[in-house]
Amino acid sequence: MKTYIPIPTVRSTGSNYSRNEFPIGLENVLIISDISNQEIPLVSLSLSIKRILTMAMVTSLIIGSYYKYIMYSYVWTTNRKNCGWMHRPINILIVSSAAVHHFTHLWMGLSYAMILTMEKSMAEAKGGHFCQITSIIGTYGLIYLSVGSLGISLYRVIYIKREQWIKQVVGERRLLGIVLTFSLMFCGIMVGLFNLETIKERAFVNMCYGLSTSDVQIMIEHDLSRGSQILTTTTLRKITLVICIGIQAIELGIYIWFFYTRYKKDNGNIKKLLTQEDIKDRNMKNITTFVGQFYGFVVECSFLFITLICTHLGNDDYNHLQGFVTFIKFLDFGLLSAVEVYSSPALRRFMK
Repeated sequence: MKTYIPIPTVRSTGSNYSRNEFPIGLENVLIISDISNQEIPLVSLSLSIKRILTMAMVTSLIIGSYYKYIMYSYVWTTNRKNCGWMHRPINILIVSSAAVHHFTHLWMGLSYAMILTMEKSMAEAKGGHFCQITSIIGTYGLIYLSVGSLGISLYRVIYIKREQWIKQVVGERRLLGIVLTFSLMFCGIMVGLFNLETIKERAFVNMCYGLSTSDVQIMIEHDLSRGSQILTTTTLRKITLVICIGIQAIELGIYIWFFYTRYKKDNGNIKKLLTQEDIKDRNMKNITTFVGQFYGFVVECSFLFITLICTHLGNDDYNHLQGFVTFIKFLDFGLLSAVEVYSSPALRRFMK
């Protein structure tokens, strides 16, 4: 089964082409003789603005990589001092989530920088498969921000509520393996659902190919006319986005319960043993950590809601909005990584 992406496309401004002018093996060529006036998201911006956006993205990648390095160093040093990674199994979940977040955002950030600085399209320079692979990697990274964080919060809840049962019956390593495997596989399923449908409003793919939504629609219709069995709906994308929003809501609820429980425990059961200064420090640590978690929740939910709206409305204006919002989301890599470090008292102390 073919999709519209591999179809060789020749744009003509009026010249006539014969079969002999095409390379061998490209006889079935779709010729777009009337190029639309629609602009491609981000690519159609002025050169000066594209340079500013590129510099901002590179800066974000450098800042984010620095703070990720701090997290990796902290976990590595802590586990080495405590004789192994199983000292705190949740560290493996945290590092796994950070590594996926780091790799996917580096890949996508550099891809955006290349798209904005290259004179020809990425598909011409790297090939069409590169655009598809990059889109899948970016989607996986964004979805894993929700799924991986939910896995970490669930692990914490289970461990808090059933610590002895986990240690004596299930085993910490087994629970770790179950949560990590489920997170990675579930995220893969969600990415598959999200990319199963072929629609014209795929901002990054259009940018990578240097095509407008009308150009892509022509290619989709051409593929359908040749009998290709492709999905042109947006139902699966909407379902995926709604599930991700639901995951974010569950995670926020878990953290509200988690910090409320810690507040009651710290200032309730042992309140008589604490000074006012101790209580103030404990509350400040909990509030700081929760603010960091809440910032991630707000950013992720805002991005998912905007993506859902753009997918539902599905027109050229919203395709441009989706392009800008997705770029900003990957641009947020540096700030989000910094917030993760500064909202954790342990990581802040490690920096010093």
